[in-house]
Amino acid sequence: MDSSSEARELDAQQDPIKRKLEGDVIRFEQRQATKLRRLQAYKGRKLRAPKRRRLQDVEGFDETLDETENNEGSNFSHDQADVCEEIDSTTGINEPAAGADGEECPQCTELKKQRDKYQQECVELQKLCDRYQRGNVKLRKKAVDDDFLAGDDTKTKYYIGLPSYEFLKVVFGLVIIGLPVSFHNGPCSVFQQFIMVLMKLRLNLGYQDLGYRFGVHYSTVSRYFNKWIDVLYDRLSVFVRWPERDQLIKTMPMEFRKHFKKCAVIIDCFEIYIECPTSLTARAQTWSNYKKHNTVKFLIGITPQGSVSFISKGLGGRVLDVHLTEHSGLMKNLLPGDVILALQYRIVPTKQCY
Repeated sequence: MDSSSEARELDAQQDPIKRKLEGDVIRFEQRQATKLRRLQAYKGRKLRAPKRRRLQDVEGFDETLDETENNEGSNFSHDQADVCEEIDSTTGINEPAAGADGEECPQCTELKKQRDKYQQECVELQKLCDRYQRGNVKLRKKAVDDDFLAGDDTKTKYYIGLPSYEFLKVVFGLVIIGLPVSFHNGPCSVFQQFIMVLMKLRLNLGYQDLGYRFGVHYSTVSRYFNKWIDVLYDRLSVFVRWPERDQLIKTMPMEFRKHFKKCAVIIDCFEIYIECPTSLTARAQTWSNYKKHNTVKFLIGITPQGSVSFISKGLGGRVLDVHLTEHSGLMKNLLPGDVILALQYRIVPTKQCY
């Protein structure tokens, strides 16, 4: 009884080991059969000429494959048949496995070449991206930014027409009060839009030129200009006012005191080009024989000190300067004895200012 019980206990202890060994043998045979099928499929596949030549260069590949087929995997070398099962964590391409003689299988060699090619392409693309980023930074540095006129009164006077940068900031502070939210959206800041419009008014730069200077499309410049013109008229038109006579006399330049003591205003008419209207009536009314173009005519008046004191409403370019002056409302601001200076061909007929 004791021997039989000991035999049963020994069998019970050996059963798990036997089952494990049997499972390992089955898995090994399945793995060998899978590798054999892969090699058979690889050999029977139609390859291009360059690949076929490379396969012929591998010594003993065909002989090893034929021997494997005849022996059904009995003499198959595990190391040489091992197909890239370790994945590179960086490239995601199978690592080449070395054979029994230290040689790599053709498939591993091809995968390694593809990996090296993809890595080289990635390096080149990264260099190209870095170059474009550096170029973009240089272009942004060349564009007109918020600090383009900072601390430079000479540049401010040339581009904007105002005496100093501090005065420009004061005017900007008055204009942006209650500015709509839509002005804050876009590729340019509010201050960039402001100086862009002032540069257009001062130097009459083209939309394309301003687009290059500010790094935006010319249509964006046109849209900014059309929006800001209405804002500037609404906020700054109050500064165009007729001065009192006593204030005018106190600040009269010395040259005017010698020759034109009672000069109140210096007037002139100017015309602005417009597009040709579709209406024939409007086209006839806006045609200017002097400019040979469709225009809108305005009357402007300045004081002897140089400040703008009067601007009339616009009329068609066809209207005469005398008619525009008489119907502009300028006469309502004159006092008895005031003198008006104008060009000879624009002199208003003599009238009593009472």
